Amino acid sequence: KDIYPLIARRHPEVEVSILGQEPPVEVKAFSSRHVHVIGWVPDTAPYLNRAAVSIAPLRYGSGMKGKIGEALSLGLPVVTTSVGAEGFGIVNGVHALVADTPGTFADAVCRVIDDEAFWERLSAAGKRLLEERWGSARMRERLETLLSELLTGARSAGDVASSVRAGGGLGEGGGKDPEQASGYQEALEAAGSGEMDRAVQLLTAHLNERPDHAGGWNDLGVLHYHKREIDEARKCLETALALPGGWRTLACENLVECLLASNERERAEVLAEHWIEKGADVPEAWLLWARFKTDQGDLAEARDAVHHALSIDPANEVARAYLAEIDRAVANAGAASAASDG
Repeated sequence: KDIYPLIARRHPEVEVSILGQEPPVEVKAFSSRHVHVIGWVPDTAPYLNRAAVSIAPLRYGSGMKGKIGEALSLGLPVVTTSVGAEGFGIVNGVHALVADTPGTFADAVCRVIDDEAFWERLSAAGKRLLEERWGSARMRERLETLLSELLTGARSAGDVASSVRAGGGLGEGGGKDPEQASGYQEALEAAGSGEMDRAVQLLTAHLNERPDHAGGWNDLGVLHYHKREIDEARKCLETALALPGGWRTLACENLVECLLASNERERAEVLAEHWIEKGADVPEAWLLWARFKTDQGDLAEARDAVHHALSIDPANEVARAYLAEIDRAVANAGAASAASDG
């Protein structure tokens, strides 16, 4: 209604295909010779492969949008809003174009259509971003790390574990390390086998006996999150952070994910900033902060945060890959600026 007429004035021949399950009547009403309301399709790839640009003028929503990732993965330039770009680490003008008003959105679409060299740069950079940050190899690596931690109980319980090993006697069970408790280990094994409900029951029972186990509360929060029980996940993760050593677990990063899933971005950013104050020697804290700065387009501060993570852990492969990604984004932005000036 607002964007297409602006594009059609400059490109009267352009055609738009609208995909999605059960389009409402008001959307179907836009059907015309140039606007095709397709509805649900079993595979969107044929449509995306024929398109010149993927448009996603989203005004609300939470979490990462699959339609954005799918287009980027195919090398199709994307024009979206700041809501649509959220979470991907997109740098406006480098990986995709981001616009939040009808006029600027239409301008962005026309720029992609008109400038073949710019189309090629967006195509390559967007696809590379998806592959390196969210591709199957990268996600497999993340999943393997998570499962390894779940199966081995490799959690940085920090002050809690130290005090217990020193005979602090937190909770029931005297001076025993809560990470080695049979109930906790059994819960991790259940999670590793995909028995999420049983893992939640076992962890809950374990935490009734060891309520001061910050790592256990973090793990329970992660399980609830993967079951899409966001409110329960938040309660568990907030409990972990309130305990000694909680800031040395990944509870903060996991709670940030819950907040983003609930579209509470401002609170998530405040929490991320608080983490680098409380857990200044935790590399993940700085990488999370770098992610927020990247999403805001502040690549200089993002780079500083990644460098800080590497100063803590020089062998951190995630940080090294992230730094290379930022350097490429800066280089591409400089090349685009030089081409525009020329």
